[in-house]
Formats: sequence, structure tokens, C-alpha cells
Amino acid sequence: MPIVLHTWNIVAAVLWLIMLSKRLRYIFDKQDNGVVILFVVAGVLSMPILYALVTINPVHLLIPQVLDGWFLYHMLLVGPMEELAKFGAFLMMALPLSLLKEPQDGVIHGAIVGVVFGAFENIGYINAFGASVASRPIVSTGGHAVYTAIAAGIFSQALHAHREAADPHVWQRAVTGIAAAAVLHGLYNSVLGLPVPVLGVFFSYVLDGFALAASLVLFHRLVEQSPYRVYPLSQSRTAIPRLRRGLDFNRGSTLLNRNLGFYLMHDRSYRSAAMHLRAAIPRARDPRRARFFAAVCDLKYVPEARALRTLRSVWASLTDEQRTQYVTQLSRLLEHDPDLLDSVNDWIARNFRKDFIPKNRG
Repeated sequence: MPIVLHTWNIVAAVLWLIMLSKRLRYIFDKQDNGVVILFVVAGVLSMPILYALVTINPVHLLIPQVLDGWFLYHMLLVGPMEELAKFGAFLMMALPLSLLKEPQDGVIHGAIVGVVFGAFENIGYINAFGASVASRPIVSTGGHAVYTAIAAGIFSQALHAHREAADPHVWQRAVTGIAAAAVLHGLYNSVLGLPVPVLGVFFSYVLDGFALAASLVLFHRLVEQSPYRVYPLSQSRTAIPRLRRGLDFNRGSTLLNRNLGFYLMHDRSYRSAAMHLRAAIPRARDPRRARFFAAVCDLKYVPEARALRTLRSVWASLTDEQRTQYVTQLSRLLEHDPDLLDSVNDWIARNFRKDFIPKNRG
């Protein structure tokens, strides 16, 4: 029977990890191909960190009598120590390797750490209590994932906000996230010790349901703050600072550089637009789009003969489908600069087939 339970523990943890990995976005663009493995390792490291924290915990050393009560034991020792251990392991991996490329990354990465921590914790419970803890790989592992997701997500959001607006309270907000996770964790454990077991189970599910809902709300709010969010061109003034912030965390991003180039182009900041469009080229699967729009930007500040040579070279490399698509997009990007749009369209009409130019040009 223990072998079956341990196998179930492993299978459940793998299923949790697969589900979480599906929520990771733009892995190639972020250059984070091994990110799941890295935070699995962080989850493993959280166990010795927990041992060290419990050993040096002043509550544990100085006033052990307070631990005689079930509630105080879980609120003052178990909840804070386990959440600190998981969060510490998360930070040890996330900060040195710059793995928080967008705000909601912290939610998923923290949850991965929690899953691995929970799976290791389950080993001891299975060995001690057998089949009576068969639900732990789902309920308790999920709880660990949610608590760490909340703490890590709040920290990730604060970190990104700090980069954008120099928030002096970034670490205070991080502590708030850990405290919230520790309280939820301690309360969950505490209600399981109620004199009426049915009530304990009921309230534990209520608390975990609340924590899960909070983590989902946090995740979706952070997605709204993501630099990968696509804004209409009319909101370019909102998009540009968010994209710049995103590039602070992911300078080599093809998507962020390309999108920033488009918004700057629409805003008629052509020199900066060309710089970011060209920064998108090295890792782009098809760099021709960025090259074409960068060449158009060149017409505003590069000597005309040189700029037209670049544009001719890029245009010659495009397929008919790409030419039609890019010229149509150009009419939207240059809606505030009809002179440049007419100049490009006239150049195409003089030198190439006219049917690449949209009928509603300008």
C-alpha cells in the first residue's frame, strides 16, 4: 500500500507541474526553456531551508511553551516557517537568474516551488499515516502551491512596479505577501484540529477555496499588467512605458522590441522605433517584418539615397503575401504621418506592382 500511495504522490505532483507549465507564456521569447526544472530544483532546496529556519526560529528556541497549543504552533511556527522556506527558495532561483520576465511569472513559478515542497512533505505523512492521507497529493500539495503563488505573485508585481515607478515599498509588499500566505497556511492547519473533525474539514476546504480564488484573481490582474499585453495603437502612450519596463527584465525579447518599435512608429518617434525594430531581428523566426518597418523609419532621418537602398533590398526579400500584409499594416502605423505613408506608397507604385497598395491608403 505505501508503494501505491508514494506512486500516487509522484503522479499527482507531475500532473500539477504539467498543469502549471501550460500557463507559462512566451518561453522562447523569454529564453526560459528550462524554467520548470529550475523551480523544481528550488522546491527541493526549500526543504533544507525549512530545517534551517525551524532550527533558528526564536519562537522555537526561546518560548517553546507557546507551542503547546495547536493554534499557536501552526500560526507561529508551521505557517511562517514553511512559507518563508518556499519563498526563500523561490527568490534564490528567480532573482539571480532574472526569471521574472512579466508580473504573473511569480504566480506560476511560486506555485511550482509549492508543488515540489508539498510532494516532499507528503512522503513523511504517507509513511506515518498510510491511506488516511491519500487526498494530500491533491488537497495539501495544491494548498502549498496556492500559498506560495500568492506570496511570489505579490512580490513579482511589486518588483515590476518598482522598476516602472521606483516604488520604495517593494520589500514591504513582499513581506505582506509572505504574511498573507503564512496566515492562510496557519489557519488551514489550525482548523483541522477542531474538536469536530467534520467542521475542521469543511473550514479547511473553505480556506483553501478562498486562497485559490485569491491566487486566480491575482494572476489575471497581473496578466493585465503584462508588457506582452497588446494594446490598440490609439493607446500607444500607455503601451510604450509598459514595454520599456518589460525590456528592463527581458532586453533580448523579440516580441517586446518589435511591439515597442510599432508603437513608437505610430507615435512618430522614428529613430527610437528603428532601434527597437532592429533589436528584434537577431532572435526573430522571420526577421523580414522588423527589417521592413525599420527601413521605413529610416526614411525620416537617414540620407534618402541610403534609406531607399535599404528599403529596396528588404522589399525584394518579401513574398507577395508579406508585401500586401505589411503595406496594409503600414497604413495603420502611419495614420498620423500621411506624408511618409504617401512617400512609401508612391515609391512602391513607381518601382513595383501597384496592387500592393491598399485602396483606402492614408
